[in-house]
Amino acid sequence: MLTVYSYHPETKEYLGEQTPYISIGTGIPAGCTLVAPAVAETGFVYCWNGKEWVKTENHRGETVYNEADASPFEIKQLGPLPDGYTELVPPALTQVGETLNWEGSAWQIVPPSVQQQALSKYQQGISQCSSMAPQGKTPSDQMQNYYQSLWEIAYPQTKKVSARVQLNAVKVPVQTLPTPPAGLGDPNDPDSGWWA
Repeated sequence: MLTVYSYHPETKEYLGEQTPYISIGTGIPAGCTLVAPAVAETGFVYCWNGKEWVKTENHRGETVYNEADASPFEIKQLGPLPDGYTELVPPALTQVGETLNWEGSAWQIVPPSVQQQALSKYQQGISQCSSMAPQGKTPSDQMQNYYQSLWEIAYPQTKKVSARVQLNAVKVPVQTLPTPPAGLGDPNDPDSGWWA
């Protein structure tokens, strides 16, 4: 009996060995060779190039991540990882405004800017105001001033008129976040000093 080694017609990867019946005057079946491949280690397969078996990376089914935007991509073909992708899973972002940056060998979390932090806190305040309105609560003057300060940092191109009005572009220096008024308690508590 003659042993042949078959390969996939498109990818040329090794499929297995066979012992086919071969009639006198015919050759071995198509997609086969008489050359045995080596045993492939994990993460590799052997592919026939017409003369010999070539060790080839096999990442099929693995998820890799785009180094530019951390988006996932499932590998479906044989070969090395595509350029611009990594197997390292990006860390989860925990704050509004955080971004990820690939540093060549690891992901780096880039913290939000002061402007992004102010916008996040301002949006949380609007949400709190909306949830307190059905209870007949309105923001205190201190709370309005605090959120007005956040607004001016989050939207530096607007001019202060009131906490809810935007006007023409005026540059406002952005340095640090304002400190919430002291002694007002929890802004989620309708009986705290945040609410009038």
